[in-house]
Amino acid sequence: MILAHRPKCGRQAVLTGGAALAVWTLAAARVPAGDPPVVGAARVEVVDGSVIEGSLHSLTAEDVVVEVEGAERRLPIGDVRRVVLKNDHAPPAALRMRMEAVDGTWIDGDDFVWEGEAATIVRGDVRLAVPIQHVRKVTWREPESPPPQWLSALPDDPDEDLVVVTSGDGSELVDCAITAVSPAAVTVVLDGERIPVRRAKVLGLVWSRPPAVEAGVRIALDGGRLACGRVTLEGGDLVADSGTRVPFSLVTSIDFAAARSVALCDLQPERRSTEPYVGALGSIPGAAAFFAPRVVPAAAAESGSSAAAAWLLRPRTALAWRLPDGSRRLRAAVVGSPGARPGAAVRLAVRLDDANGWEAVLDAAQPAAELELDVAGVRRLELVLDFVGLDPGFPVRVERAVVER
Repeated sequence: MILAHRPKCGRQAVLTGGAALAVWTLAAARVPAGDPPVVGAARVEVVDGSVIEGSLHSLTAEDVVVEVEGAERRLPIGDVRRVVLKNDHAPPAALRMRMEAVDGTWIDGDDFVWEGEAATIVRGDVRLAVPIQHVRKVTWREPESPPPQWLSALPDDPDEDLVVVTSGDGSELVDCAITAVSPAAVTVVLDGERIPVRRAKVLGLVWSRPPAVEAGVRIALDGGRLACGRVTLEGGDLVADSGTRVPFSLVTSIDFAAARSVALCDLQPERRSTEPYVGALGSIPGAAAFFAPRVVPAAAAESGSSAAAAWLLRPRTALAWRLPDGSRRLRAAVVGSPGARPGAAVRLAVRLDDANGWEAVLDAAQPAAELELDVAGVRRLELVLDFVGLDPGFPVRVERAVVER
């Protein structure tokens, strides 16, 4: 049984359980400094659509330096869309701990320890450093097991820190102030007294911190994800602006375009029009709303990302936007209705100002397409989903649609 009740009496007995605080130091767990610069194989995707293959020599807040066939290429960060690393290492084994930060960052590891300003995520012989003021939740569980039930009992905005401890066949949430985490114990302040909680009793930790806006640079790790405003390469570590520091060998990609991208679902259309197959339906209020374009959840979206929503269009629909200044590229995926009638077809056209930028006929057998268009200098973008002959067609979703600047 899972207990959402946070006890107000007898809490010290729940926490201590005969625990003893072990003397422990993070000195040996800190990420070493002064390592030589990393030189690794990488693919750099540039905002103009080109791709550069070479060895990554450096990464600063201003530029990326890549060696290509013995010649050095220096690319301003503003021209880089994504860096994909070709690190040659095995994927991480099943890990039993997940740390979640206030800004959408999460990292899996074997263990979590903290003393002073920096927390450390332990992963075998590797150490990852995270500023403790950014940590919001730590969860321990058996590898590859489903999320623990106590997560659903957590309050959305706790007034105090919480320690989740085992209690009989279930768990209890205890209000306190978390002050340190060692391999042997979690130290908390409860009713003015410092109490060591034996780690074997602890299922999770929650800090009372409000969520932060997720920054635009997205970094994919083996077993993790970082969000930050700027990123640099220092010795053998990737360092995010928050102070999070991870070995560069764990990085799989760095997406700079997310910081310069605007989701099409977040832009207010400048103009829209709909003409259903049976024209009279467009004048009936309820039916008109059904046929009108609207934003819906994407089929398989990551919560909080630009892919979390999609435009749903039914033929015939025209939808136009005024593009933000400095727009460079449009990227999107077009997905047809999975229940489309065999033989049905629609025509989708993308108009850039007064020119036809892309057009294709989608049928029930092949209802998907990927778009990547140069929109530099384009002021107006328009999508037109039309009938093919007398066929009533089927609806389509425009997913992962972003305008990169």
